[in-house]
Amino acid sequence: QETLKIQLPELAELKPNDTFSMEVVPKESNLAGLIDRSIVVELAKPTLAKVDDPLEFIVKFEPLRPFKALSELLVSKSSGGRWRFAATFEATEADVDDVIEIKSPLHKTSSVSFRLCNHTRTYADFDAFFTHDSATEFSVYPKKGVLEPFGKDGTNFIVSFTPTEYGKNKTGKLIIQTEEMQWTYEIRGSHPEYKVPKPSGGRLDNKLTKDLESKLMHKSTYGSPKNFIRENIKKQKEQEQKLGEEKKKGGKSREPS
Repeated sequence: QETLKIQLPELAELKPNDTFSMEVVPKESNLAGLIDRSIVVELAKPTLAKVDDPLEFIVKFEPLRPFKALSELLVSKSSGGRWRFAATFEATEADVDDVIEIKSPLHKTSSVSFRLCNHTRTYADFDAFFTHDSATEFSVYPKKGVLEPFGKDGTNFIVSFTPTEYGKNKTGKLIIQTEEMQWTYEIRGSHPEYKVPKPSGGRLDNKLTKDLESKLMHKSTYGSPKNFIRENIKKQKEQEQKLGEEKKKGGKSREPS
């Protein structure tokens, strides 16, 4: 809301009962309904005391969707006379109404659905689309249709995300728009967190039983390891010594008396 003052040029005289009125006249007919519902102009005081006094008026601008409209402020005097003043009304983009996050594996589609009603108790035609700077991996259904009125279950919308490559997260801006109203949603697409698979066991059972493990531990702790090479050499030497002794005995028995 803003209070403004304008001077009426070439206002020559005022009659005792003269009053003034003001209206907004859009230059674009297709925006007439939007301007009529978004802008209210009221005179703070419908009379002037002197011809050089400024006319004071209050402008209430409550847009429900972004737009820019060229218009005229038309001032009329009850006893005759009109003044036209150029005016431009511009509604900029509002903050997003909500943030929607979708996670999907590569080359697979994941979707999120939600319902939306019109802001009034009337049905309204709508368009649903992503802005040109949104990631192409996003889609919305339906793209056109009729929005249910306030108080109903609402029209169902399905937002889908189909990633085609690994990399940073994707973002998009979804617009749902009627003639009077606009809703904006920020869509964020990402991949599920990757978890390294844990092995559940091989085909062979290579684990020792507790009993066998205990026996091996006992043997390694209290028993001494056996050197088989040394044992074999020892046995071989014993056999050679035994054969040598037997040969000596045999030689003595053949000597003459």
